Amino acid sequence: MAHSRTATEPPQPPPFQRRIVISGVQAVGVGALLAVVLAALAGVLGLRPGHAAASDGGLEVQAEFPRILRFRTSLPLAIRVRNAGPVALSRVELRLDRAYLHGFQDVRFTPEPAAITERDVRIVLGDLPAGETREVVASLAARVRGELPGGLQLLAHARGPLELRWSTIVLP
Repeated sequence: MAHSRTATEPPQPPPFQRRIVISGVQAVGVGALLAVVLAALAGVLGLRPGHAAASDGGLEVQAEFPRILRFRTSLPLAIRVRNAGPVALSRVELRLDRAYLHGFQDVRFTPEPAAITERDVRIVLGDLPAGETREVVASLAARVRGELPGGLQLLAHARGPLELRWSTIVLP
């Protein structure tokens, strides 16, 4: 019997055509993973501050807040109140939405709140002379995931409230 192979060589594999087979569900999964990677490279999934401002009759408020935040990380909430008008404002008070603050843990304010109600956290800024600015800073560490709508009301004696709205997205 004539054999062309020695006993130590393995047999040759059968011929077959190489091709990649991807089901519809796998294609969607690969697309979703690609979208996450591209979003991360573009910086969409990182920490990002946001800015909002409002003014009315010489009273101005600006807020720098966490726009995009990761779960259990922190960014400050900084609010600046300015009297751009020609006369002093009396009894200026800042009221922050308590529902927004409920999405964070270890919330600390400078200056300290004068009162905390079911609806808001109240910080008394007192009298605000013309041209002066006051700042309120809160340390916020995210404790829930999802979108957290927030806002504030700024009150001064003999004036209607000035409102400002924003939202924070907390990623896993």
